[in-house]
Amino acid sequence: MPRRLCAPWTVESLAEAAGMPLSAFAARFKEPLGQTPLEYVTEWRMQKVMQLLEHRDKKLIDVARSVGYESDAAFSKAFK
Repeated sequence: MPRRLCAPWTVESLAEAAGMPLSAFAARFKEPLGQTPLEYVTEWRMQKVMQLLEHRDKKLIDVARSVGYESDAAFSKAFK
């Protein structure tokens, strides 16, 4: 997942990638990490955004799109 941050991840697609039923994946994922799968994806994306923003020549929307956000609004919502 961290190598494919821009993918439109859903809990369903993550469970499929893990080869697990959705309900089992969601429960087993949260137990050791204390986060839902989508919270985890968002955290990874925000860490990547912070790294990319260190390069001041990049526009915020370009950075947001590079990690999977399609609009300023979607990125702003996740950032908050």
